[in-house]
Amino acid sequence: MLIFRSLVTRFIFLCLVIFLSVIFFTAISFYFTGHIDDNARRINLAGKERMLSFEMGWLLNRAASKDTEVREEILNHVKTGIIPNFEEILHALKEGSDKYSIGSLEDKELTSHIDEINNIWVSRIRPLLLDAIEEIHSGRDGKESLERYNAVIHAFVGEIDAFVSHLVSDNDRGIRAYRDGRIFVIFLAFIVSAILIFYIRKTILIPILHLTRAAGEIEKGNFDATVEIRTEDEIGILSNRFNEMAVALKDTLNKMSRLVMKQKTLFEFSKAIISELDIKLLLNETVERARNLIGARYAAMGVLNDRGDYEYFIPAGLSREVYDELKKRHTLPHNRGLLGYLLEEGRSLRVDDISKHPASVGFPDGHPQMKTFLGVPVKIQKRVIGRLYFTDRLDGGPFTAEDEEVAISFASTAAIAIYNARLLKQLKRYSEELTALNEASRTLIDVKTGKDVYQSICETVQGIFGLRMVWIGHIEKGNYEVTPVSVSGDEDGYLRDVVIRWDDSPEGRGPTGRAIKGMSPVVMNDIESNPYFEPWRRKALARGYRSSMAVPLICARDKFQGILNLYSGEEGYFTEDRVRIIQAFANQAATAIENVRLVEGLEEKVRERTKEAEDARMMAEAANRSKSEFLANMSHELRTPLNALLGFSEIMLRGMTGELTEKQREYLQDIYDSGSHLFSLINDILDLSKIEAGRMELEHEDVDVRNAVEQSLFFIREKAMKHSIRIDVVIEEGIRSVEADKMRLKQVLVNLLSNAAKFTPDGGSIVVSAKEVTDAGVRCIKFSVQDTGPGISERDKSKLFEPFQQLESIYEKKHEGTGLGLALCRRIVKGHGGRIWVESEVGKGSTFSFTIPLGKTAPAGVDAIAGLVVHPESGLLSWESVLRHIDRILSFHSRMGLKFGILRMRIRNLTSAGDLKKFAEFASKIRRKHEIVGHNRETNHFYFILLNSDRQETGKAQSRLRDILAAEGYDVTVDKVLFPDDGKSREEILKALEKGGE
Repeated sequence: MLIFRSLVTRFIFLCLVIFLSVIFFTAISFYFTGHIDDNARRINLAGKERMLSFEMGWLLNRAASKDTEVREEILNHVKTGIIPNFEEILHALKEGSDKYSIGSLEDKELTSHIDEINNIWVSRIRPLLLDAIEEIHSGRDGKESLERYNAVIHAFVGEIDAFVSHLVSDNDRGIRAYRDGRIFVIFLAFIVSAILIFYIRKTILIPILHLTRAAGEIEKGNFDATVEIRTEDEIGILSNRFNEMAVALKDTLNKMSRLVMKQKTLFEFSKAIISELDIKLLLNETVERARNLIGARYAAMGVLNDRGDYEYFIPAGLSREVYDELKKRHTLPHNRGLLGYLLEEGRSLRVDDISKHPASVGFPDGHPQMKTFLGVPVKIQKRVIGRLYFTDRLDGGPFTAEDEEVAISFASTAAIAIYNARLLKQLKRYSEELTALNEASRTLIDVKTGKDVYQSICETVQGIFGLRMVWIGHIEKGNYEVTPVSVSGDEDGYLRDVVIRWDDSPEGRGPTGRAIKGMSPVVMNDIESNPYFEPWRRKALARGYRSSMAVPLICARDKFQGILNLYSGEEGYFTEDRVRIIQAFANQAATAIENVRLVEGLEEKVRERTKEAEDARMMAEAANRSKSEFLANMSHELRTPLNALLGFSEIMLRGMTGELTEKQREYLQDIYDSGSHLFSLINDILDLSKIEAGRMELEHEDVDVRNAVEQSLFFIREKAMKHSIRIDVVIEEGIRSVEADKMRLKQVLVNLLSNAAKFTPDGGSIVVSAKEVTDAGVRCIKFSVQDTGPGISERDKSKLFEPFQQLESIYEKKHEGTGLGLALCRRIVKGHGGRIWVESEVGKGSTFSFTIPLGKTAPAGVDAIAGLVVHPESGLLSWESVLRHIDRILSFHSRMGLKFGILRMRIRNLTSAGDLKKFAEFASKIRRKHEIVGHNRETNHFYFILLNSDRQETGKAQSRLRDILAAEGYDVTVDKVLFPDDGKSREEILKALEKGGE
């Protein structure tokens, strides 16, 4: 059906059929139910008429027996109410009435019944009623009229009953007809539904089912599945599109399969080619795989060198015999025709007929004829380094855009691999040259004389870089000629036959002269064509020299040491990388030459200055010892009269010589206090002098730690209570005793506690603690005194333990002191083999700590470190001995206008005396002639003093020692300072060293 070509039309038609069916069924239902309702209402009205008929007779009989007033009311009701209502109902039964919701009577038989009832009413019943009413109204009993009414009314009611019976029969027929009609409608609906279902299944469901099955087949990968639906509706259109889609999917799948295969091949090729370092094997793999993947009969790749010539040319598809014959007759393909066009344009080229391309020049004799062409450039960083091209597809068709993409991928991957292989080759050569230069630098360090160093430099450079010849030249003041001093390689009289200058003459414009004038490297990579090499070209070419380079040898002080000249037999040999390497080696060589010269002139000076320093040291030690003995004697002589002065003052203050006035008592108390202060000062001086003179003897015994602390606190408890200072004692559990000089240990504790009490403000606190620690690999008892005083600045910490030093603060004016207490503490602690230090921050209090080893560490009467020139364990010069004479070193270098450096090495992994001895021997071995080694056991630090060294030399020594020690497995940190750059006084130098300089 033409009108049903569209699914929309079909849908509208189906909806219309359903809609009309519903309307038809509804109309029939309304018709039958309306008819039945009318009959039911007529039956009810007919029943009402029957009832009214009897009611009127009964009311008239009643009115006849009542009094006048009631009779009139009943008669009026019958006449004006019941009779009109009866007639209204009778009229409605025939003509219909909106009031009673019934229509006009259409059935003829029923109409005749109603007409008959109406005739009886009009002709017989109504007149009788009116006569009876009139009679009763006039006062008569109306008996006669009522009897006639009663005789007629039964026949009238019979007519009404017959009418009702006929209505019931008609209603039953209507109900039966309605039921039959519904059955017919249901049957008709079933027939229509079956027709519609069959139609929908055939035209919609079955085609959709076919489409669903075909889609399932495609989902399984069967792209040959199609749908045979030849309708012209939307499903037919969809089936056609579905069939077209299946064909397109099949084509796409085939294309994607080919692409995936190509991508897989490219991926495998990329992995293989990138890991291949042999460029020739790499190119063979590239060309063969690309030809097979694209399906070309012939393929080739050419890689160019920097001059544009073929470095590699790899063919594929030609037999080896044909290729060799073509190469022999015509050489490799020239940069003409399509190949030249490809290089010149630098972009891909696809040609369906080679002979028709304007750049084509044909093929040489014996070359296979080719028709189609595909070529792509091989690029690295936008620079064309070669080309990859293919000719003649095996299937006879032209090359496609897809083939071009594959070729570009191969070319790009090959370019990266070629670049990597070249770069790796360069890096390998670069690494080998650097390694060789590093070894050469080590060799130069050990060269002792100037003549040897020049020859070593020439031989090293010539051997590393494979040069034809290397020589070093000198220049003399007032003379522009360059004089060779050392040569290595194939010189063959070249330097004897030529003149080389550094002025503006033709002989001064070569690489040597220009390098000297510009004080920078000069390279001439093409001797044959460079015009500046004209004076020496013929002789240089005769000896195989093709490129030349000259490098000035300049040391750290910008001092010119000579000119290094290099000649290679390879044109373009001196690349940027090689120039950088040679320049770096030239700098090292210049430094080596300078070092040799310095060492040659310095060795004698160092010997003289070392002897001078040793003599000065001996004299200073003698003077220092004499000073200490003098102070010891003087303090002893002063204490005798001072004791008498204190004794007499105390007797007088007690009143043993008589009563004193307040003024006298005040003066005597001042005398006593001043004498006590002087006595304490003399005792401190005496103790300090004994220590410095080496006469202080320590009497070691087992000292109860808690008892020593408690006894020391006795001296400050009264003052602490007076100033509300809280004292806490914290002794680690398990600590019992320590081997020490009990009196001296208490002296240190009392001194530290007195200082803490002196500077702790009212309401503050002092904490005394003792615990076992490991210090520099030695088990010790660590004593600490912590206060809540004003704290100590970093600037003042360095003065704390020096004799006669007091902090510059407001407390100087409030507290008396000699500045000897902490110095004595330091020497007493050192005498026990321990160390003392302070931790403090301004405004946050101070903590003074010292350690006493568990066991005797130094012989009685000997300051373990301070009194020694040579350390007994390491055999090195003690750092304290060096410090006593560092002022002379400062004075000497300042007077001579020289610099010197100090290196401090902190070695962390020396755990035994054997390790210490081994390290000391190694340090003595690696030191140089102008270096002095010192050892400070207190902090396990070692010091190198570098005489007559500037910052660069000190820095090199720092790096050298750190690298050598690290290579030996030592955990080392090296700091450095330089006089006078980092300070001109001893204090400034040591302070800078404490900060740690790199």
